[in-house]
Amino acid sequence: MVSGTRTRSDVKREAIINAAKQAFKTFGVNGTSMDKLAEMAQVSKRTVYNHFRAKEDLVMYLIKEQYQNALVDADAAYCTDVSLETQLVELLMAQISFSTSEEHMDLARVVIGHFFTSQIN
Repeated sequence: MVSGTRTRSDVKREAIINAAKQAFKTFGVNGTSMDKLAEMAQVSKRTVYNHFRAKEDLVMYLIKEQYQNALVDADAAYCTDVSLETQLVELLMAQISFSTSEEHMDLARVVIGHFFTSQIN
């Protein structure tokens, strides 16, 4: 049986992820240190490194999380009682809604900016 309780480690990991989203949006990836993430997440720097060995790992985690969220949001089963056109429109509207959400757009700006500047340097 799976327990619904979260461990302290899970709570700290979530705090680090949330801090990263905010810090990357505010300061950019290059302008955010692991020290800053630890401070914002209210955890030790060691805890940050226990969960993510490098800032790049955290960026990749956020990209993967967004991709998985897009797949989950777009998950739709074919229904024979509803026209295909209606189902396709609903699926496209859900994808557009996700793709244009503020959270997704913020993260996309951060990630694209980070990868663009990392290729130049």
